[in-house]
Amino acid sequence: MQDPGERRRVGWGHRTMYRGVTGLYHPLLGVWFGVILMFGFAAGTAFQTARAVDPAVWAPAAESKLESPAADRVAGMIVQATTQWLVVIQLVVAASVVGLCIVQCTLLRPMLSRGVLGGANLARLVMLGVAVSGVLWMAGWIVPRMAEHRAWMYAADLGMVDRVEARRVFQGMHVLSERVMGGVALLVAAAAVVSPFAFRVPAVVESVDPGIGKTLQEADHG
Repeated sequence: MQDPGERRRVGWGHRTMYRGVTGLYHPLLGVWFGVILMFGFAAGTAFQTARAVDPAVWAPAAESKLESPAADRVAGMIVQATTQWLVVIQLVVAASVVGLCIVQCTLLRPMLSRGVLGGANLARLVMLGVAVSGVLWMAGWIVPRMAEHRAWMYAADLGMVDRVEARRVFQGMHVLSERVMGGVALLVAAAAVVSPFAFRVPAVVESVDPGIGKTLQEADHG
């Protein structure tokens, strides 16, 4: 429970700022979740489309004596480029969410239902922190490693043993990336569900000046 003194500090400015920040915070979580879904759609669509093309289109590439179908190699290139851009978008969105969380826990602290260390607020911060860590892991290690080993898979100057090993590592990284992004999606969705419980929106805006408080109350009911 918050003490009456802290409740009195929740004024019109806090309420207006809360509405503005919330108007950005929740849509950004939705965008973040949507970007993650695009990972699955991008891969499935690219491979399905490439395989539906007339095989004669891929004939020149098929003569490279690489064991993978040419359509799959081209689709893989598209997915790799798309994944890199989707990770960049996630980094931008995640940075924006972190910035809004800082504002919520500092300038909008009086709006927190049980303070910064309250159960709901702490839970959403932990979940978002782990989600951001997952995106950073993707951007800094998993995606570059996948790109590197994918290039080795199709390097004609490498021996078959090295190329098979590169494929093995690539496939392992691919599975890992799916699990990391799946975990991030669940964390972002859970944080979006928990977030409303971390805040309170006073029905009556109070002020240190009783006259101002009364005027604002009448305005709300009017």
